[in-house]
Amino acid sequence: MAERGGGHGSPGTFRPARVFAIIATVLLITLLLVPFRPTDDAGRSLTSYSAAPGGTRGLHDVLERLGFTVERRLTPFRAGLDNDVLYVVLEPLVPPTAAEVHELLDAVSDGARLLLLPPLSGGGLSDSLGIRRYPAVPPARRDTAGARDADSIPGLGFVRWVLRSRTDADTAAAWQPPPGATTFFTVVTERGNEPMIVGLRRGRGRIVVASHSGFFRNADIRDGTGAVRVIRLIEWLLEGDTARPLVFDEYHHGYGLHADLMRVTRRALVETPPGRALLQIAAAGLLLLLAVGMRPVRPRPRSRIERRSPLEHVGALASAYAAVHATDRAARLLVRGIRRRHGGGRGGRDEVAYLRTLREQIPALDDDVGRVIAVLEGDRVDAAGVTAAIVNIERAILS
Repeated sequence: MAERGGGHGSPGTFRPARVFAIIATVLLITLLLVPFRPTDDAGRSLTSYSAAPGGTRGLHDVLERLGFTVERRLTPFRAGLDNDVLYVVLEPLVPPTAAEVHELLDAVSDGARLLLLPPLSGGGLSDSLGIRRYPAVPPARRDTAGARDADSIPGLGFVRWVLRSRTDADTAAAWQPPPGATTFFTVVTERGNEPMIVGLRRGRGRIVVASHSGFFRNADIRDGTGAVRVIRLIEWLLEGDTARPLVFDEYHHGYGLHADLMRVTRRALVETPPGRALLQIAAAGLLLLLAVGMRPVRPRPRSRIERRSPLEHVGALASAYAAVHATDRAARLLVRGIRRRHGGGRGGRDEVAYLRTLREQIPALDDDVGRVIAVLEGDRVDAAGVTAAIVNIERAILS
C-alpha cells in the first residue's frame, strides 16, 4: 500500500538560509572590488583630494595654477627624504611615528622646508618643536593695536586657536616665540597678543607652524585674501626658490599603502594575476553551486511505501493460495520449513523423500505423512486436514 509523502520538511527552492548566503557572498565581493577612497572625516580632513569646504583641494590647485611644482606623497616619511622639497603637513589624521618625525625634521635641518598644522592631540611633531595648539577666548574689551583681528578671517570664529609652548600652557602670560622666529599673525586674547602663525628656523631649513585649520580650507582659500596669505607664507619658506617642489602629505590622511587587512586582501585579489585567477575560480564555483543547488520547479516529494507486518504477509499468501487452490504449493512450503527448523534440510532429498524418512523413524506418523504426501503428489484433499497433519508431524518431531 503506497502513500505519497506530504509536503512536511520538503525543501523549497528559495530557503532563507540559501538567500542569506547569496546576499552575504554578493556583499563580500562588492566590498573587495569597490575602489577604496578614505573618507574626509565629515569634511574636516585637510586632504588635497577633497573639494569639500573642509578640504584643501583649492590650495593645491591654486599653487599648481601659479606655476609651482605640486606633488602628493602617498608613502610614509622614511630614511633618505629629499631635502630640496617643501613638505605640506596639515593636521594629519594618522599621527606620524617617532621614526617618521625624526626623518622629517632631519630633512628640514638639511635644507628642506615644512608647512605644518599640528594635530590637536599633539604628537611627535608638536613635542619635537615644543609647540602645541590651544583654544583662546578673546577678552571682553579688546585693543587690536599691533595685532590682526581673527574675526576678520572667515571660518576662524569666536574661539581662536593659538600657538603656545608645551611647558607654559597653564601660565597667565602669553607665549613668546623663540629668538629668531618670525610671527606672521597674532590675535588679541585674554593673555594679550598671542601668535597664530609662526615661522621657525631649523638648521638650514625653515618651518611655518599654524594654529588654525581655517587658514588652509577651501572655504577660506576661495576668498582672495586667504589664498594670498598662504602664498606669502610659502614664499617665506622658499626664499625665492620657486623651483622647489611642494609635496602634500596624503599618506597620513589615509591614502597610499597602509596596514589594513581588507585593503591588502582586496589589492591581492584584484591587482595581481593569481588573485584575479582565484576570483574567477570562486565566481565559477558559485555559479556551479547555484546551477546545481537551485531548481526551476519545486521538487516532488518522495514516495513512501508502508510495509506489511509478517502476519499480514502470511494472511495475504494464504488468501492467494486458497483463491487458486494451490494446496500442494502451501504444503510443500510448510514441509520445507519443518526440514529447515529440525535439521532435515541437508542433502538433495525432496519433500516426499523427507516425509518417508520421517515415517520410517516415527511409525505413529504414518497416516499424517501419507495425507501430506498425497497432496504433494497432486491429490486434492481437504486443506484443513493437511494443515492438521503437518502440525501433528512437527509436534511428533519435537517430542
